[in-house]
Amino acid sequence: MISDWRYRADIDGLRALAVVMVVIFHFWPSALPGGFVGVDVFFVVSGFLITGLIVNQRERSRFSILEFYARRIQRLFPALILLLTFLLASGWFLLMPTEYESLGRHTVAAATFTSNLLSWKTATAYFTPDVRELPLLHLWSLGIEEQFYLLFPFLVLLFRSRRSLLIAMGGLALASFATAVIQFADQPAASFYDPTCRAWELLFGGILFLQPWRTSDKWSPLVGIALIIIAGFTMNSSIPEKSWLLLLPVVGTALIVARDPRPDNAIDYFLTSPPVVYIGLISYPLYLWHWTLRSLLRIIETGHETSWQLALWLAASLVLAVLTY
Repeated sequence: MISDWRYRADIDGLRALAVVMVVIFHFWPSALPGGFVGVDVFFVVSGFLITGLIVNQRERSRFSILEFYARRIQRLFPALILLLTFLLASGWFLLMPTEYESLGRHTVAAATFTSNLLSWKTATAYFTPDVRELPLLHLWSLGIEEQFYLLFPFLVLLFRSRRSLLIAMGGLALASFATAVIQFADQPAASFYDPTCRAWELLFGGILFLQPWRTSDKWSPLVGIALIIIAGFTMNSSIPEKSWLLLLPVVGTALIVARDPRPDNAIDYFLTSPPVVYIGLISYPLYLWHWTLRSLLRIIETGHETSWQLALWLAASLVLAVLTY
């Protein structure tokens, strides 16, 4: 059982892998048709880290819900406000009045972490080409995370022992996964943004922290990386109708997270290398900027972007991510 909270560079390496997959999918979807599963990797990692933070602080009688929310605001809002300010200013010159009005609604949703609910309400299908002109669509994932963390601390405080919390989270994860399989098959466009259909991934990450076993097996990270990459190359836009396939990146992430990193392991060496770790450190601002710039480019070029333009705007995303970080 993981009892002490400590920094793990390999988790930042996982963040790097996840954000690179998402960026490639958004800029060159045919190159990595399942790159969107990087978000699912993020969900598992986030659930693991936040559960560890809350549980360890609670056991030391140092946990405060208000301080937890304050830390979330301090971590997320500065970069988000910068992005929204930039977008509102540039949209004033680039967008038509009706488009700017839509941007206003999406800005409010982004600032209140309800982007997924707005997309759900308007039945915005994530995998259709026209969504590339919605500069804030990608914040649906941020909305799901923060809605989950609005309630999750109370669950941890309700169950005082790790064992009882583990059982409760396991039951909720199974219920959420069953809901996802049923709902995604029935209403794929709307239910893609349903937080109850995504909670199982965050809960699964928390279960990884609480589970009483872990391994130092040298093959676990190799198999884990393989499952994530296989998902990236084999999945496609039909995934809402096959949500159970998300087990591939989720289990792959688990095989890396729920273990002791080994300095002599090639995968651990890669994940903890300074360049990879740095990409992981800037993964949040990179996630924020890359889709917004990608959408603005599509609006400017009316959907006829060249490979050179895409590469240039990707480089701009990296620069802005570094400066924001």
